[in-house]
Amino acid sequence: MTKPLTDQDIKNLKYQCRMGYIIPFLLFIISITILVVTALTKDIGFVSLNFIMSAATSLIVNILIMFIMNKKYYIDIRNGVKNFETKKVDILEQKKDFEAGSGKVGPAGMAMAEFDKFSIVVENVRYNIEKELFDNLNEGDDVVFYFAPVSRFLISIEKA
Repeated sequence: MTKPLTDQDIKNLKYQCRMGYIIPFLLFIISITILVVTALTKDIGFVSLNFIMSAATSLIVNILIMFIMNKKYYIDIRNGVKNFETKKVDILEQKKDFEAGSGKVGPAGMAMAEFDKFSIVVENVRYNIEKELFDNLNEGDDVVFYFAPVSRFLISIEKA
């Protein structure tokens, strides 16, 4: 069963592509840095055929890495549909949690910043949800899971 992707769904899928942009960019910067240092220390020059071919090869390889890392998300965005499944909520959970790094610092210190964490357990898997959805659910209620068909990325959870 499928539905069309909303603008927010497309935004979430594009957001998942960020590591596919960052990692190849960093690899490209590192490889170009190594090439420049090598060219400067060996007096090869920046217009030599070896330098230009190595830089071009690095660029092409990193562009391929980017497309390989993001391929499934691109396909999901291009298809424009999302699958959905209806499942029953087994357990509702609300816990107090603490922000990372908010512990006591120094003798005076400060209290750890706490917040409420809301989650549901469906088929022995815990999913974090928003407070609004948590307030509208009871144990045994049906929820709808929307996910991208190719990447299997969980787009959203709604009450059925």
